[in-house]
Amino acid sequence: MTSRAASAAASRLQVEHLVKEFNGNRALDDVSLSIETGRVHGLIGQNGAGKSTLINVICGIYQPDGGRILVDGKPVHIASPADAFALGIRVVHQELVAAPKLTIAQTLLLGHEHAFGRLHGRGLTRAIDERIAEKLGVRLDSTRLMESLTPAETKLVQIARAIIYGTVRILILDEPTAPLSREESELVFRAVRTLRDSGASVIYVSHYLGEVLDLADAITVFRNGKVVADESDLSGMTGERLVELMVGRPVGELFPDFKPVDAAQPVKFAVRGLSGRTFHDCTFAVRPGEVLGVGGITGSGREELIDAIYGATRPLTGTIELKGRTIRPGSVHRSVAHGIARVPRDRRATGFVRDLPVRDNLALPRLSQFSKLGVLNFAAIRKSADRIITQLHIRPDDPTTPTRLLSGGNQQKVAIGGWIGSGATVLLLEDPTVGIDVGARADIYRTLKELTDSGVSIIVSGNDFNELAGLCHRVVMLKRGRIVAEVSGDGLNESNLLRIATDADGSDAGSTDASAGNADAVNTGEAAPAQSLQSAQSSQSQSPSSQSPQSQPSQSAKEERA
Repeated sequence: MTSRAASAAASRLQVEHLVKEFNGNRALDDVSLSIETGRVHGLIGQNGAGKSTLINVICGIYQPDGGRILVDGKPVHIASPADAFALGIRVVHQELVAAPKLTIAQTLLLGHEHAFGRLHGRGLTRAIDERIAEKLGVRLDSTRLMESLTPAETKLVQIARAIIYGTVRILILDEPTAPLSREESELVFRAVRTLRDSGASVIYVSHYLGEVLDLADAITVFRNGKVVADESDLSGMTGERLVELMVGRPVGELFPDFKPVDAAQPVKFAVRGLSGRTFHDCTFAVRPGEVLGVGGITGSGREELIDAIYGATRPLTGTIELKGRTIRPGSVHRSVAHGIARVPRDRRATGFVRDLPVRDNLALPRLSQFSKLGVLNFAAIRKSADRIITQLHIRPDDPTTPTRLLSGGNQQKVAIGGWIGSGATVLLLEDPTVGIDVGARADIYRTLKELTDSGVSIIVSGNDFNELAGLCHRVVMLKRGRIVAEVSGDGLNESNLLRIATDADGSDAGSTDASAGNADAVNTGEAAPAQSLQSAQSSQSQSPSSQSPQSQPSQSAKEERA
């Protein structure tokens, strides 16, 4: 939480009694709030609470049905994004969108080709570099291609594109750190503080409540289209209290209690000696009803490892086994036929078909169950969709709603729900709750528990180490493409996983899998993240214990949650 003075500052942006309706449903219901000059204002709420609608009204994408907006105390009419730009309002959306073959300079100059006058060549790129450093407090080489950037650097380019032209009065950041590791997020935090100190007002929208508490000078909480809390004194505010305000009730334990896994059970799924271009000699096994985490920072090789396990890419060496039978890797069709399912990290691109209704997306992974002699049983599809919508609390609960209109959390429920009842026995989940509010996360975690209770094995890949520690029976940690540790028991907590992932203690030591080839962290020559930031501090110095005959998600992980 910032230590800035609590004295009142002049209001940079005010919204008064805003109303916005869609098909008779109020997305904004008499919303009023004030954003002060030179401060960071946190905006939080569950998916569908009204945050995105408010942002779209402020930016001129939607027109309100009632109420008014004031900038620097004067009423304004924002009829388009161009009007918002002229008023000094900028927005940076969650998705990382970039043309990979353009340089940073070319990306920033799109639509602003003459912003630097007659400068060209190296003189132009130097001027752009200096402008970025001045506005954001970080240095980027604008001659680099976008495809060469880390996710954090791509996000900084997005922010730079929003603020380096004209006078920025209000910057809106929508889930700016959702695709980033904690270390990478520090780059964004530094930029936010630089902007705040320059006098800009920053509206910071995030589901990571710890980030909001660290950065924000004030917080507004939305629920069901209404402002339910507007807090300018954050001295006693906690993450737990914010969660209660968001959902309207105490949430209780976020992570459910998964059943212990009996090591005497036969292995259901195994990866043995799997190697690819960015991962090397990976070996692990999963038993029925077990949740195994695959952790590591961005660039550790975990994303490519999951691609190879699912068959999206062909590994160079190694085998995959299911129930004792070897499966030839390199084919998604073959994986699905053997009961291996995947919910991808980019749910909007490959998790479902955006324009199809919820009902159809829920049926897509198992159309064969609903067809006979090539004819679909639509009554059965509707009945199944209704059951899954109720089971996962998908909102809105109309199965004919186009999936693109759902909030991010409900879209993720659709992506997972399609595999329920499909006969899949191994489920691969990548960053399953990125950008999803705490209420939807609780629903997803409960569903995962129900799947494991029925014997499904789940592999969760991600860099949200709090989530991995709370969900998983065990976690294997990747660094520079190799498994360097297998963590379970009392060592399975966020601090320890972060220490292993970031080498915070200055070594590659950790409790490691005894499998050949995985015990040592080897420098493979691959590039580390572009900029080294302040390492996370951890009071944990003990190595995690090896897997016990019966393992379950660590209680210490649950106690660490904010």
